[in-house]
Amino acid sequence: MYIGLLFAVLTGLTWVITGAIVGSAERRGCGAFRQQLVSALYSIGAVSLVLVAGGRLFPDAPPFAFSAAAVPSLLMVAWGFLNFWMIFFMGRAMARGPNGLAWTVTQSGLVFPFLMGVLAGHSPLTWARAAGFALIVGNVVVSGVAKGRGSKGGSTLRWFLPALAAFVLCGANQCAVNLVSYESVVPPEMRPANLERMFWGAVGTLAGWAVFTAGRRLLEGPAPRDPDLRGKYVFLLKVCGAALVPGFVASCWFHFNALDRLQAAGAIANASPMEVNACLLGFFLYGRLALRERTTALQNAAFALGLLGVVLIALG
Repeated sequence: MYIGLLFAVLTGLTWVITGAIVGSAERRGCGAFRQQLVSALYSIGAVSLVLVAGGRLFPDAPPFAFSAAAVPSLLMVAWGFLNFWMIFFMGRAMARGPNGLAWTVTQSGLVFPFLMGVLAGHSPLTWARAAGFALIVGNVVVSGVAKGRGSKGGSTLRWFLPALAAFVLCGANQCAVNLVSYESVVPPEMRPANLERMFWGAVGTLAGWAVFTAGRRLLEGPAPRDPDLRGKYVFLLKVCGAALVPGFVASCWFHFNALDRLQAAGAIANASPMEVNACLLGFFLYGRLALRERTTALQNAAFALGLLGVVLIALG
């Protein structure tokens, strides 16, 4: 179980890089929807290349198998699709209201995969697991409140409704990817290889982008000409290319292995809380050590809550 927890923590830490890429794309005016398009295309290209090369060099090696079984493939496509729309609605909420609170509402979606793991994933609700989960939720809330201080308010409904949509989508996309590791849904012998899971997830993201683009064109008509469009895509090709390797490693070695190992250990309910919490702690340390940002007492308290939550969940 402890290796699975370690992989979950490492997954969350790599999400810090993803968050930094999304943030840089927004600051550059590229839009998260374009960033997701470029990242998905990179993933599909990289996975396809590795699958073809690996299949030729090691014809019968399980890591390079591609079964295209219906249930896990559809679940992984759903994961990528829902994740695209989660980021879209979270971005809308942040643009209209307090960033910290919008982020908190979104990330609180981790309650869904946790409850699903307890109710259907054979993860008993021990006192340590329950207390650790409560502390991690506390870390999310306190971090959000700290980030939200001094940010713009805006009409509550204008930012809260898209944040609520992001909350539901956050929980749904984590449930979708977790279900592939549930033995009652996908037996271990039918479980796709990690490369295949990554491929279908990227296809789902691409599908989300296609629906978004078609819907925007239908509602708003052709987009006005952007003289800097080429420059934006050049920038995205660079930053998303730099993030490809850590993202590839996170998916193929950490994320899916964490889910499989924690399911086998009867602790899959711990996966999403640990990943989100590790991402939070990683952002805290990144801001404190790399950017030399000053932290408040509230942020320090959130960090302490998150660390204690990790310890209790590990004990549970």
